[in-house]
Amino acid sequence: MSLEEKVIEAVAKVAKRKTGEVRLESSFDDLGMDSLDRVCLLFELEQAFDISIPETEAQGIQTVQDIITRLGPHLAPQGGAGRSS
Repeated sequence: MSLEEKVIEAVAKVAKRKTGEVRLESSFDDLGMDSLDRVCLLFELEQAFDISIPETEAQGIQTVQDIITRLGPHLAPQGGAGRSS
């Protein structure tokens, strides 16, 4: 599953939408997501990708594409078999 597909799946889960309803240009407002949903989405992404998303990176994200653009470097799979500590 690609990064884009995983992000769309996470957004769809939190927004309680079908994945086909979630597009890259979909804003969280368009999907009916409130501020609590956005916090839940960040938690969902952190769980799905086993990462911690810095608050500074999360600020100003309004669309699915914003997630991929701003958080992509944090979400992209690393070259190894897992996280190193």
